Amino acid sequence: MVNQSFIEIDNISKKFGNTQALNNVNFQAAGGEIHAILGENGAGKTTLVNILSGVIKPDSGSVKILGQDIQSFDPARMICSSVATVFQNLSLIPSLTVAENLFLRDAHRPVKYREEYTKSQDLLQHYSIKDIDPFKIVEDLSLNQKQKIEIIKALFRQPKVLMLDEPTSALNPPEVEWLLEIIQQLKKENVCILYISHRIAEVRELCDKISVLRNGEKVGTFQTKEVSDSQIVEKMLGHHLVKGLRSAGKVVTKEDVILQVENAYCLPELKPTNLFVHKGEILGMAGLAGQGQMDFFKILFGIQPCPACQVIVQEQSVHIKSPIDAIKAGIVFLPAERNNNTMFLGLSTKQNMTVAILNKISDFGWLDQKQEEKLVNSISKSLNININHLNNRISSLSGGNQQKALLGKWLLTNSSILLLYDPTRGVDIGTKFEIIKFVKQIAESGKTVIYYSTDIDELVEISDRVIVFYQGQICDEFIKTDIKSEKILQSVTGIE
Repeated sequence: MVNQSFIEIDNISKKFGNTQALNNVNFQAAGGEIHAILGENGAGKTTLVNILSGVIKPDSGSVKILGQDIQSFDPARMICSSVATVFQNLSLIPSLTVAENLFLRDAHRPVKYREEYTKSQDLLQHYSIKDIDPFKIVEDLSLNQKQKIEIIKALFRQPKVLMLDEPTSALNPPEVEWLLEIIQQLKKENVCILYISHRIAEVRELCDKISVLRNGEKVGTFQTKEVSDSQIVEKMLGHHLVKGLRSAGKVVTKEDVILQVENAYCLPELKPTNLFVHKGEILGMAGLAGQGQMDFFKILFGIQPCPACQVIVQEQSVHIKSPIDAIKAGIVFLPAERNNNTMFLGLSTKQNMTVAILNKISDFGWLDQKQEEKLVNSISKSLNININHLNNRISSLSGGNQQKALLGKWLLTNSSILLLYDPTRGVDIGTKFEIIKFVKQIAESGKTVIYYSTDIDELVEISDRVIVFYQGQICDEFIKTDIKSEKILQSVTGIE
């Protein structure tokens, strides 16, 4: 039975410079309720979560948590008010251990390492996490392991209000089920849960209500069972989204091979692997985390050394010992963790987009600003990036626009092979559609794309061929009409 309101927001507004992030938003959520907040990137979802987490203060309006008026917006005070948040951009401290992250405390209090380790181990076991050592340094964990620790860190506080911002975007299908079971249990314990996700099927399975934000304003609140998927998307975007059908797969021949990889390995995760890819092909790649696919991408981009690996691009053998070698060979890589691995947060969007082609737009160390602007404006229009934001810091953009800008960076290099690792992770449905559509256009122009995604339906939508990594090697291949979600899911989980 749903109880009284745990969260009450009345006419909240927040402005950043000339951008109205939230405009007179009213919102309520009760105990024992799982309430989805949906909207495009930039709709105001993150701003709302940051206000409720105490990270930022609203310009106007009022907030009540568990019936108490919130006057001081401070993260520590919100935690004391029984509010916990799992942020999309991880808040873990990479240089500390798992146990230290779980038990961050006042620096003046003595630290009992053995006690922390024991409690961390008990906590991980309680939530059925067996693959993470409490003594492990966080920066050495995989992305999905970091996400699980971020979730456990929030649950450890035993919150009455739990906010989850894209919590499943870095999780494998079995781990998604693990999290959904935990959320359902918290609902039974009368916890109020705010759930932000771009996976509508997930929202429909889990959430009681849906509130939609668009351009900083609340469009409305709906019972999940009373609105269709198309209605949800239309309310988010303000218009109907027409999706194109996936092509049946390109007809390719042996002569079309543009990339051959032989004996790529990085033990213990990646066993010796051979692969070929055709010109103009979108090769989908599936697999649970830790099955070797990330090592394969790193080897191809020169991040992970593999002297025995032979790479042939357009019938020419190339030696890739660094990312510079890969870029010269026409291979570029867009990783999943854009904040940590591929963006210069203090630079403008334009500077981030041209950082890989400075040698092409400079003479004797002097930047040709007119040429830079011309190139960036052209690619931005193609990717539907607002050119008025190009001189702003890239950190000020929404996640979806950041991802489009980083894709634009590599397109400016005119490389022939793009390695895209979960490129739509954490972006809204409209931006996801734009990225998928643009990747298809890239392939139609003759470029080759190797596309890994944790979203199996996305692979079905976009791929000409799908390969599956399992236990460090390619275990299955699907082409044309065999590219089906249930077959890929069965393969990635090792079910025969």
